[in-house]
Amino acid sequence: EGLRKKIIRKTLETTAAMEDQSMTTHQMESMEEMVQRCYDAWVQERHAAAERYLFPDAVETLQLLRELYPDTQFAAITNGAGDPHEMTSTLAPFFDFRISGEDEGIFPHRKPSAFIYESALLKHKELTKRKSDGMWCHVGDCLANDVGASADCGAQSVWMCLEG
Repeated sequence: EGLRKKIIRKTLETTAAMEDQSMTTHQMESMEEMVQRCYDAWVQERHAAAERYLFPDAVETLQLLRELYPDTQFAAITNGAGDPHEMTSTLAPFFDFRISGEDEGIFPHRKPSAFIYESALLKHKELTKRKSDGMWCHVGDCLANDVGASADCGAQSVWMCLEG
């Protein structure tokens, strides 16, 4: 279970406790449904907001890269719940897969852990059935978590720093 669902559940439990209400088994089952609904609403809005606030040239750049390198796989490696496949108006057509630090089998190994990058490389190998590793590139906005950590795992790293 993800950290965000635990936080939602704890908030709902605290609210119930503040109202001095003990919960029946049925109410606890309803609580799980409410936690899931809250989480789903948060994820949906998170993806909608990400689409609204994309970098101005993101879609055009990904489209050009796809055209220039049609046999290349594009993946998102994130510590959060973001998934480009859920961004159907913008990013979905450009990504082959996504690995999250919140995924079962990945958590608690979040960036800058080598485990998350190694998991992405394994997923890439599963999808391509290639015998050689080839070259891989990681573009990120955090010098330590993205650039340094992926370079330590053999990536050609690119720091996307749009500040100043």
